[in-house]
Amino acid sequence: CPHSKQEEANLRLCAGEQGFCLVNDGGTVKLDRRHAYYYQVQAQLHVVDVDYCDFVVWTKNDLFVERIVRDVDLWDNIIPRVESFFRLCVLPEVLGQQLTRGK
Repeated sequence: CPHSKQEEANLRLCAGEQGFCLVNDGGTVKLDRRHAYYYQVQAQLHVVDVDYCDFVVWTKNDLFVERIVRDVDLWDNIIPRVESFFRLCVLPEVLGQQLTRGK
């Protein structure tokens, strides 16, 4: 339940609001494909190796559910950047703590 929308009677009317995760795409309300939640869902789908999940937004007065299907093309595009970030930033810090030691 998004705190800012907890009393909202109709989540579909909030679609497209600045920072909100839902958008109205030609009359269809769906998870914004540019929102961080979309990337989080895609990562979870790939990590647990499932084809889809249901994305749910709940408030005290409304419920939104969208089935999100694994996007292989998106994942294929992201993985090289994630691997590079891990190799260049995370791994050296884990192995040598270079950033926290001021080097």
